[in-house]
Amino acid sequence: FFTFFTINFEMKKFYKQFWYRPLIKRIDLIFIPFREMIESINAHMDVPVRKIYSSGLGVDKINFDQKYTFDEESLTHLSCWVNDHEVELNDLTVCLESLWALNLDSTMPKRFKLHIFSNRKWKRNILYKPLQEKIAEYKLENYVEFHEADDIYNVRSDIWISYTSKSPIEDYALLAILKGIPTVVPRNATTQELHRIYHGSLETYRQGDARELRSKVKEIVLKNKEYK
Repeated sequence: FFTFFTINFEMKKFYKQFWYRPLIKRIDLIFIPFREMIESINAHMDVPVRKIYSSGLGVDKINFDQKYTFDEESLTHLSCWVNDHEVELNDLTVCLESLWALNLDSTMPKRFKLHIFSNRKWKRNILYKPLQEKIAEYKLENYVEFHEADDIYNVRSDIWISYTSKSPIEDYALLAILKGIPTVVPRNATTQELHRIYHGSLETYRQGDARELRSKVKEIVLKNKEYK
């Protein structure tokens, strides 16, 4: 029989000690989602390149017959998703900092509004009060709106932004890409591979870097037809 191994994250640990070798030798083929991982697997597991196969991410363009943006045409709408388990405000703050800077930029044709989605009641969310305080600090009360949604297919926006790097890519960002919504996501091996495939649909930025996030959003707005 054949033994297959699938991995979708960058390896940190090395598996070259003698007690790993019998198990690794039993592997006939390793499936990885993007080819940038080949050298990492080869180096960390001492597996021949011929046994490593890049199977791709298994995604394709999907056509959705619905309107993706909001009714206020005088604004450019940004959206992001906050997971139920989020308890830290630091990562999300990058979105507010970028929003504040974008709305001060006189070269932008419209001001920006950020829509924050969650499937949890906001009044019960531990982040709601500190988020409101941060919004008040940046004087963004008129440019941030909270939404409660329990359906992933309700994702809509002019531009979708992702701020978390806890997973290679969040499912909401992936859905936005498949819907054809220009998307900005933290830079990692997975999102760089998606950028290579769908370069007209997304941009990447360094995790936590509000200045680069703002720059990427601005680039999408100024080159709207190209990204659409």
